Amino acid sequence: MGGMKDADIIIGGIKDGKPYFADYHAKGKQTPDVDASQDWTLLSASENSTHTTLKVTRVFNTCDDEDVPISNDTTKIIWAIGATDDIVQHRKRGAASANILDSAAGTWNGPESEIWHINVKTKLPANDTIYWCTAHKSPDYDVKRHVVGFQYMYGWAVGGDPLILPENIGIPLNEFGLPEYFLLEVHYDNPKKLVDLHYSTGVEVYTTPRLRKHEAGIIRMGYETDIGLMIPPNSSNYIIAGHCSGTCTENRLPEEGIKVFTLILHSHLAGRKMKLRQFRNGVELPWWAYDNNYDFNFQQNRILPEHKQIFKGDHLTFECTDDSSDRSPPEAILGGLSTRREMCLAFVMYYPRISTLNNCGSHFGERATLLTKLGIEKMQPINDPFDELVTAPPKLKFRTLHVLENT
Repeated sequence: MGGMKDADIIIGGIKDGKPYFADYHAKGKQTPDVDASQDWTLLSASENSTHTTLKVTRVFNTCDDEDVPISNDTTKIIWAIGATDDIVQHRKRGAASANILDSAAGTWNGPESEIWHINVKTKLPANDTIYWCTAHKSPDYDVKRHVVGFQYMYGWAVGGDPLILPENIGIPLNEFGLPEYFLLEVHYDNPKKLVDLHYSTGVEVYTTPRLRKHEAGIIRMGYETDIGLMIPPNSSNYIIAGHCSGTCTENRLPEEGIKVFTLILHSHLAGRKMKLRQFRNGVELPWWAYDNNYDFNFQQNRILPEHKQIFKGDHLTFECTDDSSDRSPPEAILGGLSTRREMCLAFVMYYPRISTLNNCGSHFGERATLLTKLGIEKMQPINDPFDELVTAPPKLKFRTLHVLENT
């Protein structure tokens, strides 16, 4: 998770005009040990007045306990540099997350392209979580255009690489030759409840009048964010699953099915692993969207190297593995908007666009049973759409559902 313990390390450079390079591993915060098996290969090395560049290669899985397999999981890459070639603790060091095997995000500079700038300036209230919504009118294009990419603009954010759509896919804009209105929702996290915060953010939307062959849509899959999403205290591998049933896809998908080309796997601070499972005729297909090392601070569009087909009758299950064991004091985690509450969602982008399926998942249908088990007779809404205040019986009065679930 970004530290030295159990890290797979390579150390190299150029000394007296000659490259040096070796495969190491770390047992903790100490000088790394040289691997018994040297599995990394140096392809080239160069140096100038400002940079040292090493080009290296290795097989994905060396079956060596001193190496870390390279997979579809989010990988934390640690780095350290020094002014000399001595192998000592360096002050210049850091860590960054990466999806090493994902396709590159790409760039956009197509013919007749235009950028629609959506800007939001906000003075934030002193709340720990704020979802700020603003309406924006599209440019006055008199003909239909296609959106072909997005770039987020901010000073800091979770994740953040641009999304450039494949060359044959676009999202319709001004579909009838008239401006449209769009709602932009921005989630601000302010856990210290700081006051007088001013923030500017926005989105750059890349558009083109050259319409593409396919139009894209989005389906939200997973578990509905409601009171039924509940992670017990001190749970380290608690699985939440949301199902998009075969009956639903049979009734809502076209005969030729749909093809998925990118998706976002989304959870909050308790999320550790996620995977989208696909079943056809009772048989589970190979996984093609998963992350066994989820990093909340690195949420990217996972661009698929091969577009994946979903047919009528396919059953899809989105699973999240959560961990509440690091909460102090121990507490149950409920579904909700705050990053300290939880979500379990996949935003699946596909083509061709359909109007018959936008949301496909599970929700908690036994509210009355849950309230009975907690001894709750009546509740009333409060300023939290995912919590309520107990009004009866008297012994539980004025407690919230969240408080009761932690007593």
